[in-house]
Amino acid sequence: MTAAGAARGNIQAALGPSIGGCCFEVEEQIARDFEQRFPGAGSHIRPAQPGKAYIDLRGVLRDDLSRAGLDASAIVDVGECTRCAPEAYFSRRAAGGGVTGLQASCIGFAPQGPS
Repeated sequence: MTAAGAARGNIQAALGPSIGGCCFEVEEQIARDFEQRFPGAGSHIRPAQPGKAYIDLRGVLRDDLSRAGLDASAIVDVGECTRCAPEAYFSRRAAGGGVTGLQASCIGFAPQGPS
């Protein structure tokens, strides 16, 4: 966004509905791979049942955005865990792998008027 002219101090991020760290359980090897690929991810991984781990994806994203220069107050969670609230959101995990709908994300620029 900064390459396109956005001032870092004006960038805001909203982390929408997604599977939460409470429910995103993966194989231990996937968690290790994730930790190697994404700096700081290890602080957002916790043990689950034997051979498994939970990953807090939003925590990883918040750290990435902070490292990119966003102030913590410019990063907000605007949705809950989709698996914990299947009545409000599509969740393949909550549906037991069954057929669900899809969700989408977007990135955009809001026009700024004269200061």
